[in-house]
Amino acid sequence: MKYSIADVRLQFPLLADETVIFLNASFQQPMNLIVSSAIERYVKESLYEPSPKSKWNAECENVRSKIAKFINAQPEDIVFTRDATESCNLFQRSLKFKPGDNVVLLRNDHPSQTAGWLGLIPEGLEVRYVERGESGPLPYTADTFTDIVDENTIAIGLSSIMFDSGLRNDVKSICDTYRPRGVHVLVDATQEIGFAKIDVRDLGASALVFSVQKGLSCPTGLGLLYVDPEVLPQLRPTPPIMSAGSLSNIKGGSIVPGPYICFQSARRFEHVNKALLQCLALGKYLDFLDAVGITNVQTHLEGLSSYLISELTAIGVETVGPDDQKYRSPHSNVLKLHSPEWLPFFVYNHVYVSQYSCGVRVSFGVYNTKSDVDKFVAVIRKGLQIGLL
Repeated sequence: MKYSIADVRLQFPLLADETVIFLNASFQQPMNLIVSSAIERYVKESLYEPSPKSKWNAECENVRSKIAKFINAQPEDIVFTRDATESCNLFQRSLKFKPGDNVVLLRNDHPSQTAGWLGLIPEGLEVRYVERGESGPLPYTADTFTDIVDENTIAIGLSSIMFDSGLRNDVKSICDTYRPRGVHVLVDATQEIGFAKIDVRDLGASALVFSVQKGLSCPTGLGLLYVDPEVLPQLRPTPPIMSAGSLSNIKGGSIVPGPYICFQSARRFEHVNKALLQCLALGKYLDFLDAVGITNVQTHLEGLSSYLISELTAIGVETVGPDDQKYRSPHSNVLKLHSPEWLPFFVYNHVYVSQYSCGVRVSFGVYNTKSDVDKFVAVIRKGLQIGLL
């Protein structure tokens, strides 16, 4: 690992303020010097170079190769999009189905996964939900879908890590079980990418999407879509959004007369004009993660989560879900603290977290330390002493 934790923290100027306890990486990480340097370079070249766009486009192709390597894919299977929602929609609206077919979703999943499927209801697609059990949030496995998937199911849609509980779903078992039955699996990995190692070939998903503003620490406005190359021939040949980037028969900036011809690769889903600034920033942050090592990042985050749970147990505070690390995200832990008074109390004490229906979400970044945990637990102890529940 090239960077020590002290070196990493120096890249995040907000953390120089020792009073700030930032534990909200799953919402959006603080700006860092790595990404800001890429932004500053973009602005400088925009100001002083006559036509840097061609250079930036070429660099974006290098970024495509970097992110492909990062998730163990091929560059031609990677598509730059606006965000995870657009990525989901591009795949969802490319699936072939007939009225009466169905898709199975998780009732408590993030709307970026769910919304696009709902848009297909007028075309005859049935949307089915796996409901959350009365015992509270649990990770989802292949067995979860046994009684709801049938011969008319075309897809299962789910997040790899749940945003509101921090629990990790067993995506691999779901893909291994249902893809051989002709059921596609669309995975939103926004809550996992950059926090843990992802291998799309090992997972076996039909398609995987993510945005870059969380574990990849970039500005909003960029998403990515990976499509299994074996799935492409099963999709509609015409993408749901046609653009110049979709067409292979363009020469000299104009469409060649005759029938239009879409690219046979995932490239047909991509616009010509990409979010260049975000792409360049992503490339720089991927270089940083490559130097640190994503396995080292994951190990560091799992260690912090384990330490947090131990310290919380000592003061009688529980976290959501099982203790088995297989079913927990490396970085995101949801505490069973439900009073709405907790969030303003945390802000008053310079603690930055999120709160959802399951409780208070604490999400670590590569920059966090055990000292952050100690300070956070001390604040919780103060809250319990004044009667917060």
